[in-house]
Amino acid sequence: MPPISVDNVIETNSKINRYRFRLESLPGLVQRGEIQRKPFLQHILLGRDLERFPQAEIFWRAEREGEIGIGRNTYANKWMPLGDKSIPDYLGLSLELLKRINLEAAREDDRYWMVDHKSEDLPVLKDPNGFFTKIFGEPTDRKSQKFFDNLLEVTKLLKVYSTIYISKISNLITQIDINVEIRGKKRVLTFFFESLEANLPDFPENIRLFTNEKIISGRLLIGIPKLGGWDWPSHGPWAQRSINLIKEKDEYKRYREIYSTEWKWFKEDYTEEMARAKNPSQPATEGLHHPIFLGAGCEDNDLPFPNYYNEWFGNDPRFAGTPNFQKNYYRSFHHYGGHETGLEYKLYFEAVALSGGVSPPPRIVNDRYYSARDWGYGGNRIDENLNRMTFVEAIRQYNRYSEEGKRNAFLIIGHVIHLLQDVGEPDHARLVAHPASGYNEKEAYEKWGVCHVLATETFAAACAACSWILGVGCLFCGGISFGAVEAACYASIDENEMGFEKLIGEKWNLVQIKDKIAEMSPLNALNYDTFFQDVADFAINKADEKGLKSALGCSALKYFPLIPDCDPDINSNDGNQCLPYITLTNEVAPRIIGYSAGLIQYFYEIVNHPPFVQRVVIIQGPLGLVPDDFTKLPAPANEVYYDSQWIDQVPGDLKIRNKDTPVNKPMNPDLQAYMFIQFGPNLPPLKSKAVKQETLNVRLYTENNGINIEIPMKSAQSPAIGTYYWGTFQLKRTQKPYKLQLEIQAEDASAHLIQRHQGGHQLDSNPGTVARANVDDPPLYNFISYEPGADKNHLLDVGQSRNLNTTIIAWQILE
Repeated sequence: MPPISVDNVIETNSKINRYRFRLESLPGLVQRGEIQRKPFLQHILLGRDLERFPQAEIFWRAEREGEIGIGRNTYANKWMPLGDKSIPDYLGLSLELLKRINLEAAREDDRYWMVDHKSEDLPVLKDPNGFFTKIFGEPTDRKSQKFFDNLLEVTKLLKVYSTIYISKISNLITQIDINVEIRGKKRVLTFFFESLEANLPDFPENIRLFTNEKIISGRLLIGIPKLGGWDWPSHGPWAQRSINLIKEKDEYKRYREIYSTEWKWFKEDYTEEMARAKNPSQPATEGLHHPIFLGAGCEDNDLPFPNYYNEWFGNDPRFAGTPNFQKNYYRSFHHYGGHETGLEYKLYFEAVALSGGVSPPPRIVNDRYYSARDWGYGGNRIDENLNRMTFVEAIRQYNRYSEEGKRNAFLIIGHVIHLLQDVGEPDHARLVAHPASGYNEKEAYEKWGVCHVLATETFAAACAACSWILGVGCLFCGGISFGAVEAACYASIDENEMGFEKLIGEKWNLVQIKDKIAEMSPLNALNYDTFFQDVADFAINKADEKGLKSALGCSALKYFPLIPDCDPDINSNDGNQCLPYITLTNEVAPRIIGYSAGLIQYFYEIVNHPPFVQRVVIIQGPLGLVPDDFTKLPAPANEVYYDSQWIDQVPGDLKIRNKDTPVNKPMNPDLQAYMFIQFGPNLPPLKSKAVKQETLNVRLYTENNGINIEIPMKSAQSPAIGTYYWGTFQLKRTQKPYKLQLEIQAEDASAHLIQRHQGGHQLDSNPGTVARANVDDPPLYNFISYEPGADKNHLLDVGQSRNLNTTIIAWQILE
């Protein structure tokens, strides 16, 4: 094999018009593409790693006014104009380098000539301060100065050398390794080349650009996991604390259905300590928690909801067709604002696609998303095909008159409570996205690839800054700068610096405000909107009082301007720095929990079904008996004379009830009568309705002959139906049969929205038409098909006395 010839190598590679290349320095930088020299055209795929490569795609071509480039994040598929420069002609720059190297010292093996080169006559090495100042500008703050100092120190210490591989068979340059060694650690940038006969992919024509705002191609590689928010170990336990507050302050058990232990089967409340354990159990397991807890923990789901959502709502196509039931959807974009205005769209939001594989939701109105208030309310305020986890839908679910409907309603209210918790965080209330708030500096930089992207962008800038040296400086300056910037960036990271939400997650818990919560009661508001407005305004005012600006605990990163306030900035080891944020949380968290409890109560007052007389049974037998259970008296055997109840016609989607009276025969006035009353609806978790004892009035009467029998009633408990009422009475003896009208008056023992014209606490006098809260009638949600008043739906027959002349020795009405 003849020795290497520079002329042959240059001639062979100069004739190549189209070539394919790869540039890899893993992890952090991957470029693969095709370059056509004449007419100029480039197609490049970009990535930060091989696992999800490619993450971006760009095209460059020549036009009369100069180069034009477009690019897209491959997960978002939205083309954007590029504002940087095209990829350098790496192969051409390699030829320029060969002209300056003495090839006599080339090494060889069976396949390649290997040419080593070490260049120290480069601006980045001779004057790193001046070189990097031209690229980055002068440091202007503590963070940028720290980075710049590290960068200069690293550059002074690094060693750089390269190896060019030339094929002995074809004379083609096939590979270039640029080795950058810093403190014993080596970073290698490797270029691979091969000739390309096929045409390049066509430059996309007639496409609609997603934006006219030009971006730098390296920023297509940035991924943002989320825009910020309290983390899930907060949402669930805080919701549970609101439920507990309702229980603690419910002296008369008016809200007992909300905190009934039947809603969960967990031995103890799920606490923040459990949620933040080293191996936490996510709050998404059906059956372990209250439905409100589950909903609060799942509202942040950008992925599909847990499987039990499909089980609970699967028969309703309105739910199955919405996002998060079958596909990914970024709900969190609608988690800002306690008033009508939501989060404003920013171009950098597109970076979430790189993390989650799905683009941000389309903007709704005027480049904004729904506010948290409206996203949680639903109805005509939003497109319900995007979200059914709303206040309005919770009312609809509860209106189903079923255990499943109640369960689903409370699950949905958990989603709404999550949103109320969110607007209690000042950034959410101020409509400021805060993607770094939930991380420390190391986590944030790794999540977004800050050091990799910054090094990649510097590679291009340094390449351009050195290209005047016959073009050869590009590869070396670029490689040196890539390694130095990446190392300096990592050296500048401080794990102890964190954002507000990360700080609260690690340095704060509910125990710190237990005394405040113990002294408070659920906080009430005029209506749904007022709950959100009050919580949001309070959070903003408290942050303003302390001079805390949004995004809380985060600052701008001078050399990474695409994402505002992306740098966690609270020194968690500095008590003075942490104190304002801890104090802020000590003030807003009780407010959040109190208003969340109030909103849960408000919802229950709206939907709580009005009571009605579901069943009446009259049994006659000996004096002095005490029931063992509903309609069950101890031996001797007793005879049922009257049994009538209202039967749901369509359980689960109740519209009407039918009255069923299987037994209605004339009562015997010579026997003691026992009356049993069950108030409906009979639904889990509490089963039958309880009424206020002092409002329960039961009487039998006739209009014409003046019979009036008052029947004192006692309450009792049945394992099967819950609370029931019973009492005894003695009928009047007559020579002829007669009829008695039964009249029952009572008020519900549980809570109702008494501001309504018809509050819902009185008996529904006509159980045949089912009362439902009207979702289209806010803020009072007056009942449809509700006729409050005494129940007079039972007319009883009394037979002739057989012992008219016998004196009744004793009878009593049991107290």
